[in-house]
Amino acid sequence: MPGAALEHAEPLNSPTSGSGSFSAAGVRPRSRHHVISPRRVPKRAVSLDLENPRTQSAAAAAAAPAAVAATNAWHHIHRLGNWQRSCGGRCARPRRTFVLLLLACVLLFAATGAIGEVRAAGKKLVRHLYYGYDPMLLGRNSRRFPSPSCCAGGACAAPRTGRTAVLTLVRSDNHLPLLQQLECTLRRSNPGVEFGVLMVPGELGAEALAWMERKNLTRLEVPPLYYPNAFNPSYGDSWAKLRLFALTQYDAVVFVDSGAVVAGDLSPLFSLPTEFAASWDQSTMFGRGPRLQGLNSGLLLVRPCAAMLEHMLQLLRAHAKLRFTYAAAEQEFLNWYFRFTGMMLPVEYNTMTPESLRGNLTLGGRHPVVVRFGEGGAVPGTSAHQYLCTQRELG
Repeated sequence: MPGAALEHAEPLNSPTSGSGSFSAAGVRPRSRHHVISPRRVPKRAVSLDLENPRTQSAAAAAAAPAAVAATNAWHHIHRLGNWQRSCGGRCARPRRTFVLLLLACVLLFAATGAIGEVRAAGKKLVRHLYYGYDPMLLGRNSRRFPSPSCCAGGACAAPRTGRTAVLTLVRSDNHLPLLQQLECTLRRSNPGVEFGVLMVPGELGAEALAWMERKNLTRLEVPPLYYPNAFNPSYGDSWAKLRLFALTQYDAVVFVDSGAVVAGDLSPLFSLPTEFAASWDQSTMFGRGPRLQGLNSGLLLVRPCAAMLEHMLQLLRAHAKLRFTYAAAEQEFLNWYFRFTGMMLPVEYNTMTPESLRGNLTLGGRHPVVVRFGEGGAVPGTSAHQYLCTQRELG
C-alpha cells in the first residue's frame, strides 16, 4: 500500500545509527539528563508521493519534534519521581538551616549594636524611595522656584554693616554642657570673635541665661519654627536654623552646631564670595565610608537676606514634601534649596568624628577646623577628645 512506506519509515535517530535502548517514539537520548533538540524541518514544498524516499524522510522529520517532546517530558517526570522518593524528610533541612543562620545574624547584629546601622540603612532606603524619584526634589530649579538674592559672586564679600559673628542654636538646658565646650574652644582658637546663641523665648532656664550673661554671649531671640519629623523628633526643632537668614544686622554669620568644638581659624569663611556655604555630609554604613553626599547643616556660612527667608517659608507652607518629614528636615531642605547655587566647603570645616578623623588629621590629611561629635556631643575619652577644654579652662 502507498501508506506502508510511511508506517515503516525509519526515524531520524534509527537503531542502525547506534546501540542501546530506545524510547517508544523511537528516539534514543544520549544520557539521562540529555535534552534533545529537534531537527529543523525544511520549509520548502514537499511532494505528496508517499512512495518517494525524499517524502518519507520529510515525514519522519516532521514527526521528530513530537517524539522529542514526549521523551523529554518522560525523563523530567522520571527524575522528579526519583527526587521525591529519595528525599524523604531530609528536604526541609536546608530550609531550617537557612532560618537558623538568619536568626543568628539578627542576634549578632543586636549584640554588637549593628542593629542601629541596619535601622539607619532602612531609613536611608525609605528616604531614597520617597524623595529620590520626584523630579521636583532633585534641586531647586530657578525657573520653577525663582529665589530672591541679596548678593551674587564677589559682591557678597563686600562689607555692608561691618559686623560678623559665630552663632549656634540652643533649644534645651540639657545642651548647656555642649555650649560650654563650644564657647571655650572658640575663644581659644578665635579670640575676639563675636559669639551668639539663637534661642526661642521661654525655652531656656535661669541657669543657662545667667551663664551666657557671665560669658558675655550675644543672645538672639527668634520666633519658633517647627515641623514634625517622623525619623527623629528632635529634627523638628532644627528648623529654627532658617532664622539665620533674618539676622540682617550682620554681613555674614557662621553657624556651628552646639555638638561641635572649634580647633582652627574661622575668619576665612567670612570673605567667601557666596551667599551660602556648607560642608559635606559624611555618612557611613556598616563601618564603611565615609560617603560624601549632600551638605551637613552642622556648619553653615549664611549671608542674611530677609527676602530669601520669606521665600523659603512660602515654599514650606505650599509644598509639604519640602519639609522632608521622612528625612533630615532642614538639612535636606537647604541641600535642595542651594543645590545649584551654594558652595561646598572642605571636610576640615565640619570634620565628623569618628567618620572622617584619624588621630589629629582628617582623611584628607589636614588639620580640622571644626570637629563635629555624634549624638552624645563632646565627651572626654571619645575620639577627638584632645580638642576639648579641660575643667580648669571651662572655669
